[in-house]
Amino acid sequence: MTLIKKILVVDDDLIYQTIIRKLLCSGYQLIMAENANSALQKLNEGYIPDLILADINLPDISGIDLIRKLNELDKIKDIPVIVISGIDDPKWELDLKNLGVKMVFIKPVDRKLLKKIIGEFLL
Repeated sequence: MTLIKKILVVDDDLIYQTIIRKLLCSGYQLIMAENANSALQKLNEGYIPDLILADINLPDISGIDLIRKLNELDKIKDIPVIVISGIDDPKWELDLKNLGVKMVFIKPVDRKLLKKIIGEFLL
């Protein structure tokens, strides 16, 4: 029996939420969070994803601060994080890599490549 892989998607942009839903709806269980606090609440309630897909520009705290908080949670600190951002800033990318982020995609995202990379992380 194959378990369905779970992805926590943290993005306040409804258009990107829709794109991600359509892109990943078959084969994955998606849990959507519109901000960092909502994502942290879901994690604290016991939802443990296999991968986290997060925007960096969130309405409550920055995605970088979210990733710092994720790294402090023992039960999920080893879960791969992929960042999607509308901001192309090499300093942010370096900060994110130093925090353990596996990949950084700049919007607009190459959907086929994103789906391929997610699939590779969830093998």
